[in-house]
Amino acid sequence: HKTRTCFFFANQYFELDTFPDGVIEEGCHYLELELTHRDQVITFPDYIEVVREVTGEPGYSNFEIAKRLALE
Repeated sequence: HKTRTCFFFANQYFELDTFPDGVIEEGCHYLELELTHRDQVITFPDYIEVVREVTGEPGYSNFEIAKRLALE
């Protein structure tokens, strides 16, 4: 299970996924941005600390996260 919060910031659409403590990593959140085009300049809200980008890392797709959680 996760909680998804959707919001707009600087004309960008974000999805913030919050997982219960202990499910993945304590206090872990995933922020997803729906791009309108490949060369879009990304502006993150200053109230969200982005630790690192995981785009293209297979372990961070929604499908892989769901599979991992189903095994627990």
